[in-house]
Amino acid sequence: MVTETAGQVASFVKERLELAQKQIGQLEAEAQKALQTLVAKGRESGREVLQKLNEGEQRLRENPKVQELEKKATWVGGEVRQRLGGLQSRMVQVVGNVASQSQVQAINRELDRLTRKLDSLVSPKKAEQQPQQESPKA
Repeated sequence: MVTETAGQVASFVKERLELAQKQIGQLEAEAQKALQTLVAKGRESGREVLQKLNEGEQRLRENPKVQELEKKATWVGGEVRQRLGGLQSRMVQVVGNVASQSQVQAINRELDRLTRKLDSLVSPKKAEQQPQQESPKA
């Protein structure tokens, strides 16, 4: 009797589980359909928004005040480009006349070499001049 009751309980639970799985499957299918519907509506409303934006932009561009502002902005943009071009060329001229760090280092090395050479040339003369200067003092 216990096994029979256990079998009935297992059968009952199995039936309920199968029923619940069917219901879950149906809910998933309905949710998928609803999601697809929402995606389609979203795309459609996105297209409508873009269309309205394009229409609004077109109306703005047809407005004489906007056309005048666009011309002024284009003119100012060209003016700014010209000034920046002139400034850039002046900067290139100024910077072009300035030595780079490596050039400065090379110049310093050459100056050191020439200074040592000059010192070596001047040193023997100093040695000769020092005794001569001392002799008049004596």
